Amino acid sequence: MHRRTTQLRHRSPARMLGLALIPLLAACPEPQPDMRPPTEQPAAEVRPEPRVAPAPERDLPAMAITVDDLPWVGPLPPGMSRLEATDSILAALAAHDATATAFVNCDRVPPGAPVLRRWLQAGHQLGNHTSGHLDLNRADPAAWAADAMSCDAFLRELTGHDAIPFRYPYLHRGHTVERYRVGRETIDAMSAPVAPVTIESLDWVMNNDYVAALQAGDQARARTIADAYIDHILRASSHYQQVAGERLGRDVAHIILLHANALLAHNLRHLLRLLAQEGFRFITLEAALRDPVYHLDDDYLGPLGISWLYRIPPAAPELFQWDRAERDRLRALAR
Repeated sequence: MHRRTTQLRHRSPARMLGLALIPLLAACPEPQPDMRPPTEQPAAEVRPEPRVAPAPERDLPAMAITVDDLPWVGPLPPGMSRLEATDSILAALAAHDATATAFVNCDRVPPGAPVLRRWLQAGHQLGNHTSGHLDLNRADPAAWAADAMSCDAFLRELTGHDAIPFRYPYLHRGHTVERYRVGRETIDAMSAPVAPVTIESLDWVMNNDYVAALQAGDQARARTIADAYIDHILRASSHYQQVAGERLGRDVAHIILLHANALLAHNLRHLLRLLAQEGFRFITLEAALRDPVYHLDDDYLGPLGISWLYRIPPAAPELFQWDRAERDRLRALAR
């Protein structure tokens, strides 16, 4: 990976918002999407790579564990109930004294919310991932806003907390100025801290193949996929640490995205052990967000759901080529 010193960039979405406000739930006029690659966006100025205040080296490397798509996503491991699989994840977190934030799709929560209550009883935080996992790049903007706000209201009532962290489904923040604005205004109305991601895992690429191997009794194939999953997380962690060093001159307090699925239930304990051996301390999302990197502007406007380290100014969506190549590699391994 080669470090860029300057780059022509388009105007940041944060600045594009200006002082204009639109009603949250009013119908939003739908412009024709600008699907040009980011490199074709209008240039505004030349800026150097960003620099932020260095964090004390003794505090790094550090990682906040976040888990998306509660109460569960994908098929269950054979012979396990949803609660049993959840308990396996929670036991792994407890073994490493890691406090996670788990993001909920509220429409998927059954009466009584037993899985969510397990997470809360274990001392973890719940976050808003919209009720129906709607994609801001595709959904009706007013429907997306209502979906996000309904999940926020549900979680406020369940947890008794006022500020529920929010994460965009698919990490899509809106590929037009209008959609981006709806997202930001909705989040501001909820007074929700946004939970970006620096380390994105592609576990969803392999999870169904993993469960299929278990269901077929093919333990060797299941083990191969599980090993590939562990290796992928370690590779991704190393990659994004390298990106942070090249773009910022230092490492950051990372936020990793995992999913509540069978691969996590069976392999989280081993994964956390290996990450700890790599030197990572496990911290809360709140602690991670104190890193100055998360106070930088979001400089990317486009269709991709990408790492925060690619979104900071000047936006570098071309670095997503690593993620595409990794996705293709994992798909080939899982077959």
